[in-house]
Amino acid sequence: GIINVTVLRLVDSTSAPKSSSQLLSSSYDHKILLWDLAASAAPIGNYLSHTNYANQVRWSKTDPNAFISTGKDGYMIFWDKRGSKPSGGLRHSDEVSCFDTHSHHLIFGSSSGEVGHVDMRKVGNPKTTASHTRPVLSYEARVCSLEFSPDASRIAVGGENSQLHVYTTEKLDACDSATKRQRKKQRGTSSAAMTMQMRSVFGDFVREIKWISSIKGFSLASTSLDRKLRLHRKFS
Repeated sequence: GIINVTVLRLVDSTSAPKSSSQLLSSSYDHKILLWDLAASAAPIGNYLSHTNYANQVRWSKTDPNAFISTGKDGYMIFWDKRGSKPSGGLRHSDEVSCFDTHSHHLIFGSSSGEVGHVDMRKVGNPKTTASHTRPVLSYEARVCSLEFSPDASRIAVGGENSQLHVYTTEKLDACDSATKRQRKKQRGTSSAAMTMQMRSVFGDFVREIKWISSIKGFSLASTSLDRKLRLHRKFS
C-alpha cells in the first residue's frame, strides 16, 4: 500500500552496536566522525582517508569495533574505531553510492547502475590492492539504496530508474568459488548470483529501502522522490 506522507529518508539505528550511545557520520568534507552522545558534544574519533564526499558508513554486523565507509571516490574502506588508519579496503571504478553486508559478503551499488559483490575475506589495502569487485547485475541507473533481508535470503535494490527490485541470493556462496574463467563468462548477467523475485515501477526515483521484521516474516518499505512511503508485500 501507499501512505501519503512527506518522507525522504528511512532511518535505521540497528547498524549501531547494541546498548551503545556511539554513532558514526559521513559528510561532504570527506570525513568519517565517531560520536558518543552520552559523553561529549564533540566527536571522539576522526577517520580521514576518502578523497571525495564520504556518502555512507555502516557498523560491522559481526565486530562492534569495526565499520565500513564508501564514497564518491569509489573507495570502500574498512576501519577499526580504535585506530585512525584503514584496516583494509578496495577501490571501484565508479562512485559507490550504497552498500550492505552479510557474513563475508558485501553488496554495493554504483552511480553507473552496477550492483557488485565483494568477498570481504580477500580485501587488502585500498591504496595498493587491485579491485576484487565482481558485478552481479545491472540496474541500468544510479543505485540509491540496497539492503539484505533480515535472513539474508534476498536483497532489495532501488534507484534512479524508478524501480524497486528484489532478488534471491542463494547463489552468492557458489559464485565466490567460481573460477576466473567462469566469472568472466558470468560478467554482466544477473542470473550468475541473483534471481529477480519482485519488480515494482514508481513515478519517481526510489530513495530508500528498509526491510521490516515481524512474527510472520518480513515486508519491505520504500520511499521515493514523490514523497510517498510504500509498504510492499510480505515475504516468508
